[in-house]
Amino acid sequence: MRRTLQILAGLLGVAVLVPVATLAYTFRGLEPVVEGAELPGGARLVRGGISNVFVLPTGTGVALVDCGDDREGEAIRAELARRRLDMDAVEAIFLTHGHRDHLAACSLFPAARVYALEAEVDIVEGRAVARGPVPRRRSPATDLGVKVTDVLRDGDTVRLGALVVQAFQVEGHTAGSAAFLADGALYVGDSLFVEDDGGVRGAAFIFSDDMDESRASMRGLATRLVSSGAPVTTIAPAHSGPLRGPDALGTLLRDLGE
Repeated sequence: MRRTLQILAGLLGVAVLVPVATLAYTFRGLEPVVEGAELPGGARLVRGGISNVFVLPTGTGVALVDCGDDREGEAIRAELARRRLDMDAVEAIFLTHGHRDHLAACSLFPAARVYALEAEVDIVEGRAVARGPVPRRRSPATDLGVKVTDVLRDGDTVRLGALVVQAFQVEGHTAGSAAFLADGALYVGDSLFVEDDGGVRGAAFIFSDDMDESRASMRGLATRLVSSGAPVTTIAPAHSGPLRGPDALGTLLRDLGE
């Protein structure tokens, strides 16, 4: 009996240590996240639990890129208060994808327009789950009460007062993952991480539908933006600090090369 208990305890220890070690490996060596970090165009980063939320001024209010995993939205509330705005000042929410840690506070802003790519709508609205190793274990899907009001397609541009946001499809992390370009900042969700040595790495395998597809999508977008002359000076992921500099896209292409 004692031997059996020892074996069971060992198996339980392995079951706990393996996911902990996997998460530690996934999030190793990342650029630190600084609460309130300023980004181009007057945008700011706030920490919505384990995920970054980006607050972008529109001239009459603000737009959010993602909502984080804090259902109370405390960091978003604090940023709105700092700007002397109320909750109704959130005019739009741009969702990089439908994983739950990017959706939690969205329901706090029922008046906001909610933008997502067409391929991501079912995941955002809780009718489907993503296919990554961790997300697919959360079947059946969970409805967090988020409804997409405006479906985007690759290349679409949204104008909100003084703010202009262009959407790009970067499938791979999820089927409808998006990147959003505004004022020279490229908001990439979970499709990239910025490393503490100034490099970048691609989406995490354990959370992604197809890591290789995600890398290819990001390379393709970077090539496209370089060719168009888009002035990208900041790459802003959801789980690390941003990458800044005039050659941010060059860094992406170098580090995600074949």
